[in-house]
Amino acid sequence: MLCFGIKGKLASKYIESFKVEKRIGLIEYKVALPLQLAKIHNVFHVSLLQKTKVDHSQALPQVPLEVKKDLTLKVKLIGMLD
Repeated sequence: MLCFGIKGKLASKYIESFKVEKRIGLIEYKVALPLQLAKIHNVFHVSLLQKTKVDHSQALPQVPLEVKKDLTLKVKLIGMLD
């Protein structure tokens, strides 16, 4: 599986939390995506969504995503902790 340039087990299944705008039909939901993800269709099947409970005290600052026209993302390593 290739998700945003990361392969295999280390690839994240979910990016972050997004607000659900409205329910469309029985199994689809329209999601409010940020401008960086404007090229991705914003209607998702219920099986692709997961309910989240956000603890803002442990939240990391959001890193802006730059998605290319072919829906890929270039990731640059900043540093290693250990």
